[in-house]
Amino acid sequence: MNNVPKHLIIDLIPAYLANDISIETRNVIEKMTRLDPELAKIVDGSSSTNIYENFDANSHISAVDTLTKINAAVKRKMCLVALVTLGLLLIPLTVMNYTNQVNWALGDFIVMGVMLMVVGGTYVLISSLSPNGAFKAGIATTCLAVFLLIWISLAVGIIGDLSNIANLLYLLIFLSIGIGSWVSKLSPKGLSITMFVTSVLQLTIPLIAMSLFTLDMSMEGEIVGMFVINSVFVILFLVAGVFFKQAQRKC
Repeated sequence: MNNVPKHLIIDLIPAYLANDISIETRNVIEKMTRLDPELAKIVDGSSSTNIYENFDANSHISAVDTLTKINAAVKRKMCLVALVTLGLLLIPLTVMNYTNQVNWALGDFIVMGVMLMVVGGTYVLISSLSPNGAFKAGIATTCLAVFLLIWISLAVGIIGDLSNIANLLYLLIFLSIGIGSWVSKLSPKGLSITMFVTSVLQLTIPLIAMSLFTLDMSMEGEIVGMFVINSVFVILFLVAGVFFKQAQRKC
């Protein structure tokens, strides 16, 4: 919410003072005034600028309408995510009726459903912060990479099999993305740096695993497969970083 434009907050202050806004919007304004001394002065009436002097009621209505439309759009997209998740889960459920090659338990459906909803919801919420197409593409690529990394890790494991403790090294990837997103406050510049750092970390994980853990080096195919899979994720994170770099230039 810290990405709400300052002019939009100023437009909403008259409605805030008149107690003519929702509780969610009031919380956003109060949070912004605590972070911005100038906004706090305007609300307290101690600013030299009189916000009512040339107040345009149409401008106030437009600002409220904008927030309402954003909230409505997010809700519609979240419903779409839920429908897509349901549709994707119906695929293995249907296939199970015709072949024994697919045998999902109830837990498998729950885990996949949660993963799809969380990743899809994350994309919807974060991408709504900016209309920039490159920013949205960067978020989509990152969400895709994270989803695939979790899915493969839970299904078969990347380093050896699921029982290989070296697979826990991939927690560093999620830690890198989480810390980078928090520190950068989801700014395009910060996210681009985060993705480039994450891609380097992804590239080094197989080397770290081979150095710290005992791997079966006789299984040449598994070693090659490990590096190939990691290379795919390196490319995805690099692509996301490039998208965020483009978004930064358009800001």
